[in-house]
Amino acid sequence: MTFLSSSSYGGAAALSDVKDVQLLLDSLKDHDGDKLVVQYKDDDAHADYVMGQTAKQVVQDPLMAFFRLQ
Repeated sequence: MTFLSSSSYGGAAALSDVKDVQLLLDSLKDHDGDKLVVQYKDDDAHADYVMGQTAKQVVQDPLMAFFRLQ
């Protein structure tokens, strides 16, 4: 089974934190590296990835490019 994952999170997010994401990444360490993409933006919060003015350029476009490569 192929597992694809693209994760975006930010330092200002209240719904996720660096420790939580690190736990997730540790659990995925045996997966193919080219099937996993992680994006961290220090000044972004959870809603910025959906409703922010740069959401399309920062999150959505790279996410779609990742899926096109698979």
